[in-house]
Amino acid sequence: MAKRKCPQPARGPRRKPASVVKLRCFYGGCRNVHVDCKNKPFTAPLDTLTKRQLRKLRPQTVVARFCSQEHLSMCRATKARKQGGREPLTTTQAVQLFQVLRSVAPWAAVLYLLALFTGERVGAACRACTAWFSGMDPQVGDPPRLRIPRVNLKTSPRQIALLADFAQLLWSWVHKQPLAGGTADCSKQWPFPEQTLSFAEAPRRRLAGKRACSQLLFPGRDPAGRGRRLWHKPITEKAFYNAFVAAQGILRLQRNDAHARGESHSFDDVVLERLTSHSCKKTAATLLSQHASMAVVAAITGTTSRILLERYVCPTSDLQRKAVNAAFVPLVEGVQQAERPASHEGSSAGGYSWEVLWC
Repeated sequence: MAKRKCPQPARGPRRKPASVVKLRCFYGGCRNVHVDCKNKPFTAPLDTLTKRQLRKLRPQTVVARFCSQEHLSMCRATKARKQGGREPLTTTQAVQLFQVLRSVAPWAAVLYLLALFTGERVGAACRACTAWFSGMDPQVGDPPRLRIPRVNLKTSPRQIALLADFAQLLWSWVHKQPLAGGTADCSKQWPFPEQTLSFAEAPRRRLAGKRACSQLLFPGRDPAGRGRRLWHKPITEKAFYNAFVAAQGILRLQRNDAHARGESHSFDDVVLERLTSHSCKKTAATLLSQHASMAVVAAITGTTSRILLERYVCPTSDLQRKAVNAAFVPLVEGVQQAERPASHEGSSAGGYSWEVLWC
């Protein structure tokens, strides 16, 4: 009679009621005090885990055990994603990007200019409203200014000078002719057709000290309203990022067409995947650093000089080429001039031949 093979049990024998827990879960936030992890299969080497997620262990511990796969995944160390995704642009590239964003969405092009000229993060620029601006009317003659309140924890409240030409552009788009964009099949504009914006100085309330009317420059879309705008809700950063993704695709096609014709493109040195909405602040800091001190740049952008130098001010490829040309072109010219008489005299060592020098 053949011996019948019994399947192995999925788990070991049941613990006795009086037995104590031999090994608790190594996750610091685990509350399963009655679960013994001695024979649990959820193990991992200690050097592959995040130490701050574990409970206090003995120095000789090498392998960590957990009560579940979920706790093991929570303690597993993940490689920090390199902070990047930002590509500073030159003046020519910034103008071309504005034209591309204008064809994608005119509001995104205006928001891009506002974030660029103020050096502010996109999270605050999306919430811009008419109450922030003053001196926009060109007939009054007051210098245009922008007062940025604390809209989030990263925003430094400040008042900065606004470029007069940019203020005139905003005034003309709002009060005279809207900024047209889009394609031939689908035309778009900013301000939106149903939007009524005005940069005129509104009277202030007597008690609250605030303007009686403040309108958002970039209202968001109602997700359940089939394209209907919510005039009290600002545009989201995700929508602005999606506009940049569409602009990346257009720039990639333009660059491929230029290369097919044997021509160069202004975005040849730019990684288009790293051209995101946060490039506005990095471009502004890089361009301002070429014409002003770090103290002035910090006052405009609302960021400390240390953070500007560490993360935002970036030596672009164009600046590196200019520095290399200014530093080494005279050196190359001097070497070329030294080579000319050497071809007639036989050597550059004062007219002596190599045979004489080696004797």
